[in-house]
Amino acid sequence: MSTTFSDTDGISPGAWYSTSQKIVTNVISVLETKEAMGKTFELLKTFLEHVKANEPGVELFLLNRDDEHFQFVTYEIYKDEEAVKLHLGTKHMRELVEAEERYNVKRDGNEIHHETLVAQIGPRR
Repeated sequence: MSTTFSDTDGISPGAWYSTSQKIVTNVISVLETKEAMGKTFELLKTFLEHVKANEPGVELFLLNRDDEHFQFVTYEIYKDEEAVKLHLGTKHMRELVEAEERYNVKRDGNEIHHETLVAQIGPRR
């Protein structure tokens, strides 16, 4: 359910709205080598293929790469809390974590944040 706010900045009507979608941001810190970054990227691409095919509750999943700091940052939007729980319990999530451990590509400094989306601008028309 969304609440529409007034159009105050010339944004198309209905562009400002509030929602109860769940947001997850994840900072994945990788060993500081090109090989670890490459392997992690391959693992994440395979993981995202499974997410796309099997998780309709994932409304958006952005994967960002920061080669300077040897990190990947994900920005994920889920339909609701149930979709987050489903995502975390999937076989492909377990396989990703196991592969990260097997290939020893992660380092300390990982952060995971769970939030509720409370306002959004867009889409703009």
